[in-house]
Amino acid sequence: MAFHDEFILVESPGGLMPGVTVESMVRGVSVLRNWVVARVFRELGYIESWGVGLRTVTRTLREAGLGELRLEEEHERLRVFVPIRSHDLSTQEVRQEVEQQVAPGKRQVEHQVEHQVEREVWEPPTTHSGAILRFLADGPASRAEVFAALGVHSDHRAYTRHLVPLIDRALVAMTNPDNPTASTQKYKLTEAGRDLVSRLVKGGSR
Repeated sequence: MAFHDEFILVESPGGLMPGVTVESMVRGVSVLRNWVVARVFRELGYIESWGVGLRTVTRTLREAGLGELRLEEEHERLRVFVPIRSHDLSTQEVRQEVEQQVAPGKRQVEHQVEHQVEREVWEPPTTHSGAILRFLADGPASRAEVFAALGVHSDHRAYTRHLVPLIDRALVAMTNPDNPTASTQKYKLTEAGRDLVSRLVKGGSR
């Protein structure tokens, strides 16, 4: 999964089931790959009915005025592009929205630096957030290298808990966002991340 200013990219390894196309999926065609798992999910209430998921997502996006869901099948993988409202802080509209939503006294706008929005309060998502940012200040690193430096086992749970929140906040970015599962994938500080580390070091924060 990769987060961009105007869309979220979700990649699923493996091709579609025989006879299923992207067009038929959007129309509601559903072919189960694993009947056992599907039945368990159905009995647990995680599934309402077959083939309604994509149609529901597509309808919801349209009603929200976010545009069309885009699906691409290539090289034995499915890529789903989910449109979202732009998070590009360089646009005047988003900057105004950020200023309206962030409470006075909890933020500080640096007028000297164009397109840069800062908050006075740093609220780390997890106890390792500051350490990860300072580690990446030395340069891009792989997931294994990041968690080895923290003394944390590098698994998907640790990635979701500690790295994803920093990516969501645009403090950390992937070096290869178009291929999130690439074996050569590394993580680096964004401009906002580097600025935050500088302020943390200056203020002596952990």
